Amino acid sequence: MKFVSAPRSSRREPLYFTKLGSARSTFRREVLDRIESRRDAARNRDVNLRALRRSEELRPLAHAIAGCADDDPCAMVLCPRCARQYRLWLAQEILLRASERLPACALTILLRAAQGRDLRRVDLKAEQLILRKRLSRAGFLAVAGGTEASYDTAKDIWTVHVHLIVFGDIDEALPRLRKTFGRAGLERPILRKKLTDLVGWATYVQKFHTYHRPGSAKFGGRGRAYPLKAQQIRQLGRWTKRYRFEDFLFLLGFRRRCARLVPERGFTELLRDYRQGMATWRRGDTRSEG
Repeated sequence: MKFVSAPRSSRREPLYFTKLGSARSTFRREVLDRIESRRDAARNRDVNLRALRRSEELRPLAHAIAGCADDDPCAMVLCPRCARQYRLWLAQEILLRASERLPACALTILLRAAQGRDLRRVDLKAEQLILRKRLSRAGFLAVAGGTEASYDTAKDIWTVHVHLIVFGDIDEALPRLRKTFGRAGLERPILRKKLTDLVGWATYVQKFHTYHRPGSAKFGGRGRAYPLKAQQIRQLGRWTKRYRFEDFLFLLGFRRRCARLVPERGFTELLRDYRQGMATWRRGDTRSEG
């Protein structure tokens, strides 16, 4: 499996996720309060490096992470320093789109379960393509979130899943989506949640942590965190090393243009209809008061 590394010495401009993008600076403080600190990232980096260096196959990945610097980021998915910066960028961009005040909810969708060492065989892009088609056919128009893998120590199973913010009314689309997962063999493959904490969910949709929370709820559970064993960190490293951060991004009705999430037809149609509906409601409300 080929090791993927972004060219470093030849970069002429900062990586997209180190830029401010289109997000308002007011979101930055809120997001920083919800993600890992620089000190946390440094501690997690040391844990990852100790595990990765014990595998000859993963030593190039460890070398790249060890050489990561603020002015020359390695852009490796298992680099906690870069992962923190990516999460900061993505959460701010999602909050900017959510600030349009469209109706929205949160979804977690399970895509694939794999026995420990078989995680590397999961094709991330193929799973995302299948899900995107299912969402479109069910009637979903605008979705933004991320893809990750969580580990069940009791069963030695990785579950690849997405956490999403879904815009618009999905009361009719969601049952159609559930039917497409009828034979997936996953327990409760789709979980819906109200967005009572938008900032919390915007920071939760994408994580690259090398720890697990036994017994915690699948939906944002906050059980005690335990570091993954070195073997699982290496399994995660073998899977993620062929991908870049943007490969884990899941979008429908948006596309990434450099450091910005740009709305496409699905989101703009939802926003137009919502604004027209609100304008009609206000005019009717005004007339009734007259």
